[in-house]
Amino acid sequence: MTFNDVLKYDLAVFPNIFPNRAAVLNQLFVVNGNGMNWNEKGGALESGLGEGPQKNELVAIERFVGAGLHKAPVKDGGYIPTEILKHLNSMQIPADIEDRLSQTDFTGWYPMSPGFNNLEKLPDNIPADWLNAAFECASLIVHTPLDVNLEKEVQHTIHHFLDVPIFNDKGKVIGRERNSPEVAEQKARKSVIETRMRIYNIATESLERMTAQFPNHKFEQNPIPTYDKDRPFENTGVINVIPWPVNGDTAPFDLIFEPFEKAIRFAYNMRRKNEAKDIPYDGLPLGHGERVCSFGPEERFTVYQMKYDKEDQGRDALEVILSCMAQICLEQGRRIVQKELKERLNDYFRHLKIEADLKIWRTEQEEKAKTDPKVAAHLRILDRINAGIKPDHDINDPLEVEVATEMEIHQKEVMWQLMLELGIETAASEVGVGQTS
Repeated sequence: MTFNDVLKYDLAVFPNIFPNRAAVLNQLFVVNGNGMNWNEKGGALESGLGEGPQKNELVAIERFVGAGLHKAPVKDGGYIPTEILKHLNSMQIPADIEDRLSQTDFTGWYPMSPGFNNLEKLPDNIPADWLNAAFECASLIVHTPLDVNLEKEVQHTIHHFLDVPIFNDKGKVIGRERNSPEVAEQKARKSVIETRMRIYNIATESLERMTAQFPNHKFEQNPIPTYDKDRPFENTGVINVIPWPVNGDTAPFDLIFEPFEKAIRFAYNMRRKNEAKDIPYDGLPLGHGERVCSFGPEERFTVYQMKYDKEDQGRDALEVILSCMAQICLEQGRRIVQKELKERLNDYFRHLKIEADLKIWRTEQEEKAKTDPKVAAHLRILDRINAGIKPDHDINDPLEVEVATEMEIHQKEVMWQLMLELGIETAASEVGVGQTS
């Protein structure tokens, strides 16, 4: 059985399970317990149960697809046997099967473990087509970015770490480890990354083993999908954080804008489109400070201004969009500072007013104290409180004891009224605070 026979059969019979060529490679070489073993006589993969594509089915599929019958309803069996045609119709052969035969855009690689896959144990008598298929499978895995669909897989894995059974040496559950969603997410991410690194390492070692085991073989494979070849977990870029200017000075605009522009260009492959149209915008204008020296999006996003920026200033659309965004962020920052400053000034002036009122009250009380001993005792107690002196009154002075008692009663009355306003009467009674007559 050739690799192409198995490939066509799987894509025709199980289109929902195998969306393309790479999915079939994953099933044949990566999935544990897939039922496929290497034939000791012929060296090809075959079902350990003796099942798989039958010759008449392969011939029927070839004719069926070759005649284009999979793209239109079939009413007449023609030269295809009726019983096979009926069987093929139930297969629901996809109309784009020719494209699927070469498509390798696939990221759902099975989390294989060492020794439990067909990549690591290639027989010496393996046919050339199966060897090329194995080499192609390992190459696709190595060139799949480690972070592709990472967050999606992490979210699908979190539930495994929320409630984890704990086993003893005999395999019996002796307890459970219950984690918060945050901890479960951390553990899920660590597990997913470790699994992907394990798959990548197995595939890398398999490639090295193949080239050493078959030094004279000229390996052939389909083109690698258009993934970014820079592996995200390798130190391929220099990350240099520049300190802010001293003394709270502002940084130059270019120092804020350009590093992010370079980061976006490094991380994404982008192509300019709709060059003959204005760029839609439904957002805020520039602040007053920026409008003095720059046009806003309402002008810069027009096709005429974009053309001028490109031809005369050497700025493409990405630079223009990002610079407008940065300028609007500056206005947002300015408004945050102004709001905070306004609140601080209001607090400051409220404090000044309180201080002024207290000074007026103190002056008035000091005048009264000259003729009223009780007021004088009250001021002495307040002075001790402000100075942090304890006790705050002279226990040998009956007048100060009387005034201190009245102040304590008044304080409880104020607390009681406050708790009533907050709706916590029960709490007030529990702490011994209540109305006094």
